[in-house]
Amino acid sequence: MRGSMRILTGLGVALLLSACATPARLRGEYVDLDPVNASTGKFSGTPVRWGGIITGARATDTDTCVEVAVFPLDRWTLRPRGLPDGYYHATDLKYLYRRSPSRFLACGNEIRDRSEFYSGGVVTVTGHLETPLSIEAALASCEGDVRRQNLPDYAGTVHLISDGICAVSLPVLKISQIHVWKEPPSSYGIPDSRLQAPPQS
Repeated sequence: MRGSMRILTGLGVALLLSACATPARLRGEYVDLDPVNASTGKFSGTPVRWGGIITGARATDTDTCVEVAVFPLDRWTLRPRGLPDGYYHATDLKYLYRRSPSRFLACGNEIRDRSEFYSGGVVTVTGHLETPLSIEAALASCEGDVRRQNLPDYAGTVHLISDGICAVSLPVLKISQIHVWKEPPSSYGIPDSRLQAPPQS
């Protein structure tokens, strides 16, 4: 009996700690929708919660956005998981290329501060889906051949190749809440000329 009580007590403490580690504003009910499926444009208005690594900035006609390489969220903390051990500023880009994760756009006024929302930062985002953004990309970006060409990797994102041109469909998430994870292993990330690097301490 005492052993069972210890197990239950330990479980309760673990759940309490994990709840405390989750920013309250990220909690809530969201649809479990894959960004690849969201690229079809059939889910506008759907509430979702996604996360990953910021890979750059992109301005649209109506908004300011950051492009995010998708990583699954931890069930308890809602942090992106599956990141390499020791993920810090100037880590090896080959890790991202090897995975070819799908990408989405997180858009809103909340991301105007480039000292906080820099390329390589790790974020969790909540919001509602809007109409996907279609962009034209280099053929190498869609074929995953980007390591030496300093190009974005859209191999894992919905795309169509025709006559040597690649059209990419990026799901657009209108930000309700966004959280930047400061703690290791996601303190600092990949430098990118399109975004300001984090300030040096």
